[in-house]
Amino acid sequence: MKLFMFEWLVGGGLLIDDHPLNPADPMLRQGWAMASALATDLCNAGHEVRLLLDARLKNQWPGCDANAQFVHSLKHQDVVGLAQEADATWVIAPESGGRLGDLTKRLELANCRLVTPDSRFVALAGSKQATAEFFASHGVQPNEGSLFPVGSAAPVHLRPPFVIKPDDGAGSDGVVLVDSASGVAERASRDCRVEPFFSGTAVSLAVIQGPATDALLLEPLYQQFDRQPFGHYVGGAFPVEPTVRDRARALVQRAIAVLPTTKGFIGFDLVIDSAQPATRDRIVDVNPRLTTSYVGLRDIYRENLADLALRIALGHNRSVALTLVESKRSFRVT
Repeated sequence: MKLFMFEWLVGGGLLIDDHPLNPADPMLRQGWAMASALATDLCNAGHEVRLLLDARLKNQWPGCDANAQFVHSLKHQDVVGLAQEADATWVIAPESGGRLGDLTKRLELANCRLVTPDSRFVALAGSKQATAEFFASHGVQPNEGSLFPVGSAAPVHLRPPFVIKPDDGAGSDGVVLVDSASGVAERASRDCRVEPFFSGTAVSLAVIQGPATDALLLEPLYQQFDRQPFGHYVGGAFPVEPTVRDRARALVQRAIAVLPTTKGFIGFDLVIDSAQPATRDRIVDVNPRLTTSYVGLRDIYRENLADLALRIALGHNRSVALTLVESKRSFRVT
């Protein structure tokens, strides 16, 4: 199958943004890790993979067997044109600034065959406030937070400490912890969401969806950051302690049961506190795209997850059996 793969950060999206490129940016390292791992696995499965790469990264790219096209300039219509030439397209982009939603809509309007979540799902998951309200209205978990426009009064109705995060943020970009209501007003530099801080174990859990099978829940992974409690994602570990694993899966299953059906990879970021009742477990983010946890997930299964996700998204796979490795695994995003 001829696949077009576009990862925004390393694939030229920063050229669309007219944004300078800093190779040391942790978000860029995550983009490299995801793009190279995914492209390698798709090529190993026998697919003909074409991807774009920002020419400013030519000496940084780790390399794989994909057909890489280095670009010095890029516009949305260029991405759409390449997607139209492919049998299917796999998109990875940050939700911030509406990038993922806008690109997905453009590809849908051009009748491109996407194997990633549709624009309706991206619109919901791309807003942390909308996602929180949705979960609250469907009984998954309470909406313990609110939007905080810059210049608003301090959120005295919430109990500190507080987490400030961009409503459309990706990863830990812009996430801040403050210990008082007045601190929110001081630190919020843009409209954001403010919510209580939840202590516990940070885990990620990925789900693969498609039209011909029930949602496939993969194993949760511990999340590791370069600083605590918030920082840039640097890796993870497997296996997760059984109680944390079971509670994470149960919470995601409740979420998937009410979320709109879609296709492709969806990533859930959760906080599980085994010292508290399960009612205190929280989904803190839903990512309508592949996440960096893929770098670790591909190492704990004997099957090719990229090819499996592709087949599920295209509706080709009705019976899924996965085999886990028997040893512990840890991984770093370099």
